[in-house]
Amino acid sequence: MNSSTDSRHCTTCQHRDRPIVIVGNRRFATDIFSHFIASQTPAQWNVVPFLQDIPPLSVENAPVMPRLIFFDAAGGAGSDLLTQLRKDAPSFLQNETLVLFNLMRNEAPVSELLELGVRGFFFEDDRAESILKGICALKRGEIWASREVMMEYVSRRTQVSHPQKNTAAILTPRERDVLALLAAGADNETICTRLYISPHTVKTHLYNIFKKIGARNRLQAALWAAHHLK
Repeated sequence: MNSSTDSRHCTTCQHRDRPIVIVGNRRFATDIFSHFIASQTPAQWNVVPFLQDIPPLSVENAPVMPRLIFFDAAGGAGSDLLTQLRKDAPSFLQNETLVLFNLMRNEAPVSELLELGVRGFFFEDDRAESILKGICALKRGEIWASREVMMEYVSRRTQVSHPQKNTAAILTPRERDVLALLAAGADNETICTRLYISPHTVKTHLYNIFKKIGARNRLQAALWAAHHLK
């Protein structure tokens, strides 16, 4: 999918206006990244130097969809990055979509960052086309990471999970339908539309699914589905 195709798709995408916050104290680099995003895909975007500077969401200003928060990870060692995110980003990891860019390839602990709740990864040597595809996927609620990383993460989760939870038979047919849509990147509204059920029913199914499979968030549920649903 090239940039021109992306632009045409953005005009009809229901996620086109999902807000973006770019975090980084290297102002020149973050300005370049923000202007690149603005020139290629429509979005409300803002630039702040530190995670602590991101304005909190309130009932009045909360967006329909969670913000995409792009954090400049340039120069950060793996252990230091994990420590910083655990300290400064728990609310963003839980309630919004945190994405890292300018990562050093083969040095970032991506599997551990996935475990923490990071949803997307862009590296210093990524091409512009790849970045655009990733932004598009993240806007739709998908995870942006390599297949190798995802399989490694699934393998790690499987090794520590309880044997009785390693089968999709513990889910009802409707729960399997909901989980399959979630794993494909669908948000709650899309699940409602596709399955002809109410928002309250979707939330009830998700609560029961998370409890049964031992998932703490949508990321872990999606990865469980990738390994167990056929």
